Amino acid sequence: MSPYKDIPSVDHVAFLEHVKSPLHDINEIDLIDLLTSLWLAKKRVIIIIFVCMLTGCMVYLFQPQAWTSKAIITPVESTQLDELQETLADIQILGVDYSVDRDDMFNLFIKKFESQRLVNEYIRSAPALVGKLVAAGKNADAFRHTISEIAEQMKASNNYTGKNESDQPFRSWTLSFTGAHASDAQDVLSGYIAFISDKTASQIVRGIRNALALKLNTEREKLTLDRVQLQNSHNSSILRLGYARKIAQAANITEPVYGKGQIVSDDPDFSVTLGTKGISSKLEIEKTISDFTELNPDIKNREYRLARLEEVSIKNTNIPVINFQQSPTYPIKKDGPGIVVFLILSALIGGIAGCASVLLCHAIAVKKRSS
Repeated sequence: MSPYKDIPSVDHVAFLEHVKSPLHDINEIDLIDLLTSLWLAKKRVIIIIFVCMLTGCMVYLFQPQAWTSKAIITPVESTQLDELQETLADIQILGVDYSVDRDDMFNLFIKKFESQRLVNEYIRSAPALVGKLVAAGKNADAFRHTISEIAEQMKASNNYTGKNESDQPFRSWTLSFTGAHASDAQDVLSGYIAFISDKTASQIVRGIRNALALKLNTEREKLTLDRVQLQNSHNSSILRLGYARKIAQAANITEPVYGKGQIVSDDPDFSVTLGTKGISSKLEIEKTISDFTELNPDIKNREYRLARLEEVSIKNTNIPVINFQQSPTYPIKKDGPGIVVFLILSALIGGIAGCASVLLCHAIAVKKRSS
């Protein structure tokens, strides 16, 4: 049986034609006639509205869920980097040119956070996420596609939209992730922030170690070259003294000529003013010097600096990279319009559809009646 059997059709049309004014023009729209038709077919309109509201409710319940967790971050305070600055001060004294700025650290964190490669790396390394994807029975292509979809939901936005960022009292960014479940959204965002923080801190420590290693290698190579230079200079000095002694013997200069009033035109390359005895003594002293760096304070200072550099050890300290103005939140409201909005829109659509169907049936009935 049709639910609309009690809705009059031809009878109420005949009634409306009976009460029409004699002056009624067929081209005019009779609002009373239309409203009366809608009132007489109110059950049909109500049923259509109810069906549309039920459909809207089902669409709301079965649509993909979207829960967004958010976190607000700022750069670390200068006092939080005291331990790191002490380490940097120790190596800077020894000639290592390396510095770390908190704004540079923050920028590096944001750069890594927005890296799609690191998002994919984190998702593949997160046991909980991988376990859910594997449990869903996804093949390789679907697995990669799902990872790409998850990566697209990881977002970072600057909270300052002006032209000059230095005008704001402090820098802050909002990090967000949208997931299918509220707890998953919070857990994934928290885990990814920790993952990126570790990556950023590791890169900073690696940069310090690389600068230290570069300085060590440079100092070792320079010290080796300078030692070779000193050795060559020492050997040349011994040869010159040997030649100078022979020249002094040939000139029959046995004693130093200083203080005797003698004028000697000395050769700067082979000095004979010490005489054969003085030159022989100096030559013996030169030959007994085993460590020729002992008389060079610059080499000694550099050897000490090199020894200090070799003692420096850069530990994997827990370097703070960011501060939280707001930790990753647990979303309590789904994204998008709520169920009330769905029901209101569905009711409006149902009302429009119901009224349209009634008026269409009325127009068809009037047309048949008039013909």
